[in-house]
Amino acid sequence: MYTETKKQLVIDEGRKNRLYKCTANKLTIGIGYNIEDNGLPDHIIDQLFEESFDIALGDAVSFVGDPGIWELLDEARQGVIINMAFNMGLPTLREFKRFRKAILRGDFEQASVEMLESMWAYQVPERAERLAEIMAYGADE
Repeated sequence: MYTETKKQLVIDEGRKNRLYKCTANKLTIGIGYNIEDNGLPDHIIDQLFEESFDIALGDAVSFVGDPGIWELLDEARQGVIINMAFNMGLPTLREFKRFRKAILRGDFEQASVEMLESMWAYQVPERAERLAEIMAYGADE
C-alpha cells in the first residue's frame, strides 16, 4: 500500500546512512527520519545493539587470534574482551599487545594489570576496574 508514495518520498528525501541536517536544520537519518525531535524507537535501539554486539564479538575473536584459545576462555573472560571491543573497536583493542599476550599465556591476573595500566582505564575507570576483576578471577572464583 502507498508504494508509489513511498517511492516518491525516497526520491524527495534521499537515503542516507549517516546523520545529516535536513533543510529545517534538524538532525536526520535514513529516509528523512528526524532523529533530533523523535529519538529512536526501542526496537531500533535493540536492533542497533544486536548489530554492534555481533561486530564486537567478531572483533574479540579476531583480537585473540587463536580460535582454540578463545574456546578455552570461560564466558565471563570472553565477555570482558567483547565488552572492550564494543567500547573501543578492534583497531584500538589491537594496541593492547601485552594484554593479548597475557591472555594467550593464560595469565589472567597479568592481563588484568595490563587493562588497568592503559589510557582506556583512565577514560572509563569504573568499567575498567569491574572488567579487570572479572578477567583476573573469572566469574565463579
